[in-house]
Amino acid sequence: MEALHLDYAAGTPVAPAVAERMAEILRSPEGIANPSSTHALGRRAARAVEEARAQLAAVIGAEPGEIVWTSGATEANNLAIKGAMSFYCERGRHLVSSRTEHRSVLDTCRALTELGCAVAWASGDGSGRVTADAVEAVLRPDTVLVSLMWVNNETGVINDIEAIAELTRARGVLLHVDAAQALGRLPIDLRRVPIGDPPLPVLPRARREPLRRKGGVLGGEGGGGDARFAGAEVGGADPGGVAVERAGDVEAGLRLDGRGGLDAPRRVEVGVGLAGFPGAGPAVAVVE
Repeated sequence: MEALHLDYAAGTPVAPAVAERMAEILRSPEGIANPSSTHALGRRAARAVEEARAQLAAVIGAEPGEIVWTSGATEANNLAIKGAMSFYCERGRHLVSSRTEHRSVLDTCRALTELGCAVAWASGDGSGRVTADAVEAVLRPDTVLVSLMWVNNETGVINDIEAIAELTRARGVLLHVDAAQALGRLPIDLRRVPIGDPPLPVLPRARREPLRRKGGVLGGEGGGGDARFAGAEVGGADPGGVAVERAGDVEAGLRLDGRGGLDAPRRVEVGVGLAGFPGAGPAVAVVE
């Protein structure tokens, strides 16, 4: 008997048009060339990447320059959370999340506690929904960041992100949103939802070292050439030619003493999440 897959929050079949476009690119010279290269094929590959960037920006109400590609949600969540806590360590070492977050967020929060950070867990209501009141109840004067998912990948519960964003903006607290399950299911308009105000920074400088992920370290760096990021050359392009940004794991590269984050590129690395660019309004990269 053929299996029936109903959990589209965990995995969704690729749309035929998307699969056809991917196959077209992979069979073409653009699928071979490094988009960071300056030769003709590299420039063609870069144009394909920039076309995708503009398409995604239009869907979520962002500018193309505000889209940053990552290798996936886990890397993006790690970078956003660690980057925020490193960059603003002189402001405080307290962050807020919930116990129903994705493991990549939970493990990152636990890793930060080993470096002296404190985590407060906002409680969900009877359905598991996290409200602005629940977040406000655990905020402290030294709270730097609130990290919550928009839609829960296990239960489908939708958190009140719009109200939470208004709260964090009023309190001057950074907000990181894992929106992996929201894109394509809920309308996202970053011109209306105040995510990225105040802005969320990136890790001090991307490093060519493995990033700590859920349950362990995925070894190695991406092969190929460099990816363009905040005016600097960092990270690697994966074998398929898609630019990704890399960062060292928390033990290897993160410093919470203020020395590491002060020369950070004025960009944000948030992958499947929403955040902001210092001085440049909201930002998003919702890519896997």
